Amino acid sequence: MAGDSRIGQTAFMTERIQCAAFLIVVAICVVLGVFFSSGKLLSVSSSVSIETEPCVNPNHAPLASLVRLPGVGISKAASIIEYREDLCSRRPGSVAFCSIDDLENVPGIGPKTAERISLWLRFE
Repeated sequence: MAGDSRIGQTAFMTERIQCAAFLIVVAICVVLGVFFSSGKLLSVSSSVSIETEPCVNPNHAPLASLVRLPGVGISKAASIIEYREDLCSRRPGSVAFCSIDDLENVPGIGPKTAERISLWLRFE
């Protein structure tokens, strides 16, 4: 009989410890939630600013800028750069793209894609 009461006390203590641990975890979550929502712990968000280019020059733009154009993924952006580098290597000192029509010479860029990205491009 004495063994049964010890087992009961051990189970009771284990249950109390689990309950206390649960309450501590909940309290930590509440405290962290308050800190994160108030912005005191993450003051980085107010100091970060992202500058975006209003228009992209396809004659000089890197892959990352070209990929942001609507309807232009990595493969089309890579095709633009490959075409540009190939043309400029054959004709040093010249630019590959003087207008939106020149972009249609790039494999994968048709009239619809050219029209869709025309507002986002500048040619200099």
